[in-house]
This record gives sequence, C-alpha cells and structure tokens, in this order.
Amino acid sequence: MLQDDLRNTMAPFKQTTLPAHYRGDQTFGRPSGYRPEYGDMLIDATNNEGISLTAFAGLIGVSRDTVYRWIREHSDFSDAVSRARPARVLFLERKLLRARKGAETSAAVFALKNADPEEWRDVRSVEQSYGGIWVMTV
Repeated sequence: MLQDDLRNTMAPFKQTTLPAHYRGDQTFGRPSGYRPEYGDMLIDATNNEGISLTAFAGLIGVSRDTVYRWIREHSDFSDAVSRARPARVLFLERKLLRARKGAETSAAVFALKNADPEEWRDVRSVEQSYGGIWVMTV
C-alpha cells in the first residue's frame, strides 16, 4: 500500500508513449566514448613505453573498467589488446637487458612477473627421498 502511494506521488502519470525525439535505433545511457583509433594508440603506447592497460586508460582519460568493457564489446580493440600484451613483454624484456644493476633490474623483473606470470614466475622445487625413491615437486 505504501509503495503504491509513493509511486503515485513520485510519478503522477504513467508514460505510455515514447518521447517525440526517440529514434528506433537509439540506445539510452551514457555513450561509451570508444573510438576505433584507440587500438592503434594502445599498440603504439605499449611498443614505445611498455604501459599497462590501466596506464592506457589513464592516458586516454577513462576508467580501467571501461577499457575492459571495450575489450568485450569491440572485437577490433580486443585484437589490439591481444597484440599489445606481447609487445609490452618485449619492451620490458629489452629494458631488463639494458638495465645496469640494482633497482632498475629489480623493477624490470617485477614488471615482467606481472605482465607475463607464466614465463616469469618463480619456480620452486623440492626434492625428497622416500625409502630410496627420489621425488621432485615443482
């Protein structure tokens, strides 16, 4: 009963027709802001600077969630991301090879562990002997 009263006071009439300015192909909500050139911009930025997707989002002034939504919604952008990720790893590996020592090397290794964890993870193995049988776990 209370809900009906609130509905009546908040919306004195029910809208049964569409607004006069509505077009059949029109979508509602905030525009995504996606532009096709973002794919090329991303590839250039990862090749030249080795930036992450989050940094790219900051570069173009959108949120990280927006960039990930574009990956799902725009196949050309998804393809660009697929090409940009290995380009970022290449940039970081070259940076590691040029690094002298110390903090710069550590930072490059840290970035690579995050950018490509399958290739750059820490591998730990333990060897144990059980009744004369050696077992190695990774």
